[in-house]
Amino acid sequence: MHRLLMILSFMICLAVALPCAGRPDSTTTSGSTDHIRPPKQPAKSTWERIVSFPGTVVYYPFKLVFKATSWCIATGEKTHLAQRYFNGGLAGSGGRFALDPTYSSRTGAGMRLHWNGMLNRESRIIMSMSVGLHWRRRFGLAISNIAVWDGLMLHLTGTWQLLTNEAYYGIGPDSKVSDEARYGHQYGALSVKFSYPLDTTMQLWLDAGLEKNRIQAAIPDKMPSIYKMSTPPTGLETIPKLGHIGVKLADDTRDVPGQPHSGYELEVYSSLYDEMETHDYGFFQLGADYTHYVHLFHHRTLALRGAIQMVRAYSARTIPFYYLSELGYRETIRGFERGRFHDRDRLFITSEYRFPIRRNAYSRSGYDGLLFIDVGQVTPNLLGQIKIDRFQPGVGGGVLIYDKNGVVIRAEIGFSKDGFRTYFSLN
Repeated sequence: MHRLLMILSFMICLAVALPCAGRPDSTTTSGSTDHIRPPKQPAKSTWERIVSFPGTVVYYPFKLVFKATSWCIATGEKTHLAQRYFNGGLAGSGGRFALDPTYSSRTGAGMRLHWNGMLNRESRIIMSMSVGLHWRRRFGLAISNIAVWDGLMLHLTGTWQLLTNEAYYGIGPDSKVSDEARYGHQYGALSVKFSYPLDTTMQLWLDAGLEKNRIQAAIPDKMPSIYKMSTPPTGLETIPKLGHIGVKLADDTRDVPGQPHSGYELEVYSSLYDEMETHDYGFFQLGADYTHYVHLFHHRTLALRGAIQMVRAYSARTIPFYYLSELGYRETIRGFERGRFHDRDRLFITSEYRFPIRRNAYSRSGYDGLLFIDVGQVTPNLLGQIKIDRFQPGVGGGVLIYDKNGVVIRAEIGFSKDGFRTYFSLN
């Protein structure tokens, strides 16, 4: 028995010693120790890979987008590609002409050709075209800064556009989303303008022109039609040819016109419209638009804007609904559809805080972020029917990419009681 216990004890000691004999002493080994680490376990077992396969397939396109976006931003910061290409993509003859790509959420993607100095040193010819979803399209020709006499400049413009899917919700500040209707709007205009400098920053503008409008069914035609509303607005059945004359006083003291940090912009304008054939329509517009830029600190800027407009018929005539004052979209209250509110008068105020994300002091280019608050309302009478509880707010933020000539790309997202809207513009 005693001998049997000794043999068992020896076998136990040998079983313990043999694995240890093949293991190097970690305190005395100076080489790599990778072979002594336990083998790496797979991130997912076979059944986990099978279960997660559908999610992996759905996520993969987003993964590619994230990687591509990161690469594009890194490349753009190093090369300033966006500023260099999207503002003067093709240039020649010492800057006499340039070809820029353009994009607008409303009219789509297109191109714009600049031809500088053809008629005189300050003259500029701009030809543009763009095409968007549902066959929206716009064509434009502008010949500006033609020297006439001692500072007097002549400007000629022609525009034709077809907006095939516009929104209309009714008249008044209480219009509802549930009343949405759609229509197409064909528009053509020719105008002649004269500008004259009153001092170094202020200019007086005079203009006259002809405009032709036609309302038609929306594309696609499955949308609710404006023709089927219980109370269709004025201006649906006729194709008015309107002549107009106007005057505008503009003052611009911005330190950098494209990306200002101080100064202001002011416009005060008035226009008179008259239907050329049947004289069914006749009205005038009065308005003012003021934006003040306040430099805060370290290239932070606060932009404060306020604007009013009044539209009135005269001589027992009427106003087509597409010439009424409106609120919505990027130009007024971000977060609403364009044309969300219509009425004769409007008032809106915006506050926008801009801060640098990336800045190049030498080329005056970079990326800015922005946060904004917009409020406004439409009313039949701006002088006596403004109500605090009818102001419509919109809030949001965005990114600006700019160079020495101004903002090149502007991307924004706005939130309102109707939900959120995204806005993107290029050049």
